[in-house]
Amino acid sequence: SSETRIRKSIEFSESLRFPAVTICNQNMLKKSKIQGTQAQDYLDQLDDLKFSVAGLKNSNVPPFDIEKVVQESGHHIHEMVNQCQFTDQVCSLKNFTPAATMSFFHGNCYTFNAGDNGSSILRVRASGKMQSLTLRLDSEPHEYYGPFSYDATGFKIAVHNQGNHLDIEEEGYDISPGFYTSIRIKKNKVRR
Repeated sequence: SSETRIRKSIEFSESLRFPAVTICNQNMLKKSKIQGTQAQDYLDQLDDLKFSVAGLKNSNVPPFDIEKVVQESGHHIHEMVNQCQFTDQVCSLKNFTPAATMSFFHGNCYTFNAGDNGSSILRVRASGKMQSLTLRLDSEPHEYYGPFSYDATGFKIAVHNQGNHLDIEEEGYDISPGFYTSIRIKKNKVRR
């Protein structure tokens, strides 16, 4: 017969690194900024529903810099975030940085607590409800346009480690407007 010993211990940390939180509007480009432009033609060309229902024909859109158009005509953080609170302090838009990569479907994405460009990473006490990020967001549904806006109104939000490559389409939560949504996370340390 052999003897097996299992040892379990719990470590409490005084503070933990708060994760990065990436936010993308579900809509790629704002309708008011793209009407009558190549960007509208581009989205119309991608819109199979518009072509099948209205009987329109695909047109050739001259090449243009879609990344530049999204940066200029997409939803910006100052339009999306109406209120920001981290722990018991008011946070500002300075705590958000453009995400490392743009989402092809959602356009501009922004990350809270990314730790980019030498900025310090925010920390929280080990537990407690007040150790959180609270945001009041505006999805600007009146600005939705194009085939990528048909799936949902609201946001894609992902909670992740700083510096991790993020696929917002796969790892993001869909957040609908008009609801209180809570995402809770727990950090476990496993030793082998």
